[in-house]
Amino acid sequence: MSMYSDIYDNPNRLQVNRRICNMPLRYHASDCDIEMVWLVIHAPRTMEEKDNATPVFHHHTFFETHFVLQGQQAYQLSDGRELVAGEGEVIMLPPMSSHRGLWKSEDMCKVAFAFSIERSDPTVRSELLNCFSMEAAVYTVSDILPSLITLLMKEVVQQQKFCQEMLSSLLYQMVLAYARLSPAMSDKREETMQDRAVDGRVGEITRYIEEHMTEAIQVNDIAEHIHISPKQINRILQRELQIKCSDYIDRKKAEQAKQLLSYTDMRIPDIATAIGFANAFSFSKFFKRMEGMPPGLFRQSRYNHFA
Repeated sequence: MSMYSDIYDNPNRLQVNRRICNMPLRYHASDCDIEMVWLVIHAPRTMEEKDNATPVFHHHTFFETHFVLQGQQAYQLSDGRELVAGEGEVIMLPPMSSHRGLWKSEDMCKVAFAFSIERSDPTVRSELLNCFSMEAAVYTVSDILPSLITLLMKEVVQQQKFCQEMLSSLLYQMVLAYARLSPAMSDKREETMQDRAVDGRVGEITRYIEEHMTEAIQVNDIAEHIHISPKQINRILQRELQIKCSDYIDRKKAEQAKQLLSYTDMRIPDIATAIGFANAFSFSKFFKRMEGMPPGLFRQSRYNHFA
């Protein structure tokens, strides 16, 4: 029996899965904002479920992790690499990493945990975000992670006073635990003030995007507004945020769409208009490309899945 059986064999596992997907969890750290996208505790699937699974390549705008409690889990990357994790290991997939799930063992159990980290101020480097590697990889977990998951399950079930605050704190601790797994953490060296300085034009670029979210933003529009070339904009964002401008725009629009889908009852055509799309069809096509599922299914999944 796996040493983590008290997690996946917990009699409250399904209750935890159902409840936590309806509990928006966020934590405001000193230099970034953290949000839980999902947390699901998977028990072994049946052969019928396995046969019906049709994994396709997709990517997300957030970090996706898979902590294997028993058996093996594998993910194939778009470059052909295959990541395999066994008991006590975690597959970590950074934002925009194209991947698809593969079956490795019928007895596989895992904790799937996805979260986003956004800088509070785009002009300031986030120490926590910088600790995460932007390369998909497999790591060995520390003893603290299963303890945090067990405590989180207990809090979700008992719903005691200050439950929301406790869960938000546990979210932060879990993200810290995952950050410690990354070699970017151990390789991190003391930076000088000059190293920490961020090009001030990053703020101008990101503010323009935030203020024009209802429009079909083009890099040329930003370039004209702040009087530099599109090439310079891409060079700045690539250097400071490790992302192209068009990808950053897509990421921010996808994040805004997820917020509106999750926490409002706005119709999908209205959400499309709110983030600068001409119609619901073009928005749905964009959202499926970014998140791997149509917006209607994403909205439904926030409330009805993970049973």
